[in-house]
Amino acid sequence: MTDDFSARRRKLLQSAGAGGTALLAGCTEQLGLGQSSEDGSDGPREAGVVARVDQQALQQAQIEAQQQAQQDNVSQQEAQQDYQARQQEILSEAVSALVDEIESSTSATVEQEYDQFGAVRISGSASALIDALELESSQSLVAATQLEEAASGSTNSSSS
Repeated sequence: MTDDFSARRRKLLQSAGAGGTALLAGCTEQLGLGQSSEDGSDGPREAGVVARVDQQALQQAQIEAQQQAQQDNVSQQEAQQDYQARQQEILSEAVSALVDEIESSTSATVEQEYDQFGAVRISGSASALIDALELESSQSLVAATQLEEAASGSTNSSSS
């Protein structure tokens, strides 16, 4: 069972790979972390943090939905809807855990939650954003604009 949700999250995670590579290479300007504000101070920055999602729970939900459809307990469409609802529940749980850990373990502020992707937009100093990346519930750091574009559905395709 594939769906638009999986494709959007996969695209976001692929872009996270590029952001993580830039971060490791010291190219923090691409994430907006290495720049000072116009007055020269190291003011607050924003970044997206993708939550670490329980992959086993997602796989189990998919298996259960397939079994339901095969056993004719429910229609294929109903099984797909159940799977998507369970998927969203798992993502919401991951986002909640991430928000709790960010708020208790870093000086960053959670500005917005994107449950549909399992991610949040945070703000804070460059070091606070990096601290968020090191959390157990964090999978990767992405540019805040990438999260916003993905949420609005206006991501640009890299293939022409």
